[in-house]
Amino acid sequence: AVYLGSLIGCPLLLIDDLGGSRRPLTDAQGGAIRDLLSERHANLRTAIITTNLMCWEDIEKRYGDHVVSRLIEACGLMVKMEGPDRRISGKAVS
Repeated sequence: AVYLGSLIGCPLLLIDDLGGSRRPLTDAQGGAIRDLLSERHANLRTAIITTNLMCWEDIEKRYGDHVVSRLIEACGLMVKMEGPDRRISGKAVS
């Protein structure tokens, strides 16, 4: 609970690869994400979130409509980045 509180209260939060795990969420994991994003939304705290989930519906399937509604209200749109996966190609971009 202390760790989650520090994530809720920090001025800027970066969540990298939301939904990256293929394993089903436990109730505790789903609840933590819901609480984190709901509290940050209620307190107008900035979060930058990356994900490989391709649309709001995919996020809703994993985290529920509660999370999606807050994300949509907070950011309004999903910016899709396209291009080759640099992790797979093994070539660094300079």
